Amino acid sequence: MWETRVLRSRYNSTVHAIVAAAFAAGAITTVAIVATQDWEAPGRLVLAAVALLFGAVSFRLSRLRVVLHADHVELVNPLRTHRIPWREIDAVEAFVFAGWRVRVWSGGRARVAFGLSQYSKYTPARPGDDVDEHAPKWLSQGYHELRDTWQERRRVSG
Repeated sequence: MWETRVLRSRYNSTVHAIVAAAFAAGAITTVAIVATQDWEAPGRLVLAAVALLFGAVSFRLSRLRVVLHADHVELVNPLRTHRIPWREIDAVEAFVFAGWRVRVWSGGRARVAFGLSQYSKYTPARPGDDVDEHAPKWLSQGYHELRDTWQERRRVSG
């Protein structure tokens, strides 16, 4: 029986969730202050709205992941979720471009797996680096699991 697996950076997810909670708490506190004191309300309400927006963005970033299903892979990215059947995937690759990226090719189109990527111009990664030697362990393991599962599921599905 197939077991669904989730691949992601637990550290990045936790940090973004904490940041989201902090922004939400700040927004709620600001609204409570405005409701009880009503001074400088418009400016404080704008501040609360901005805090809620940043909290929502941070919450979405905490949800980035790659989910391996029996019949497809699900890439949960910041703005969109892609569901790609295993048989339609042409390639899975890891590469360096201002940090580590994992990309899934399907139908001549590349989709970055944000849940298995580490973005930063400060990441110690240079073009030509090996994913096994230089990438963070969680990223390297997740990339290999995604690639191996794709090859296995493609063989099984036909």
